[in-house]
Amino acid sequence: MARMGWMRAALPVVVVLGLGAAEPRAASIGTTENTQYLPVWIAEQFRPAGGAPALLNMPPGWVVGDAAVVVAPGGPWEAGQRDLLVSALLDSGAAVLELNEPRDRPRAAAIRADLAEAERTLRDIFGAGLLVAVGTGEGGDAALEAAEALGAAGAYVAAVRLGPGAPAFRGGVAPAAEAWQVRAPLLCDLLAGVSRDGMRGFAQTCTGSLALAR
Repeated sequence: MARMGWMRAALPVVVVLGLGAAEPRAASIGTTENTQYLPVWIAEQFRPAGGAPALLNMPPGWVVGDAAVVVAPGGPWEAGQRDLLVSALLDSGAAVLELNEPRDRPRAAAIRADLAEAERTLRDIFGAGLLVAVGTGEGGDAALEAAEALGAAGAYVAAVRLGPGAPAFRGGVAPAAEAWQVRAPLLCDLLAGVSRDGMRGFAQTCTGSLALAR
């Protein structure tokens, strides 16, 4: 997996929010010792007594304009699959926002709402570039719906439902400067590594669904 290939845009990013891309990137990438774990209250979900509704995993060297992936709550996940997914994404240099299971609202509607709010939070507060939503089961269905509902430039560029059953994919619209046709196959290879359907079939279907339709 080429970190610079899918995680970062092909063109220089604009420096905003006091962060920048001018400094050299970290020479090594880690998923534990070198990752920052930030509790995040996503927009319209600030509940001081209720705990943080999301956990942002920030890999070393991540800068404004880099990619971020939102992992939807729900499931079911295969044993170890979610941890493997998060680790692989962090190793690729993407930030990962893990949404918590909603417990005080109707579940399906809450997941959809939180995915929409997560998109706005990552854009407006952290300055993320390409955004991808991933989930399984009900969370995967909500991810696909979010990509369709927010399918304009600047929203989720892609969503993936990893299972159970056959994986499903949905693409939004990526700005031309993001070189999505080149980056999407690299992301698909990464996701194939955590898919039970195997690298070859998954990666080909994923690439055909997300990259070739741009």
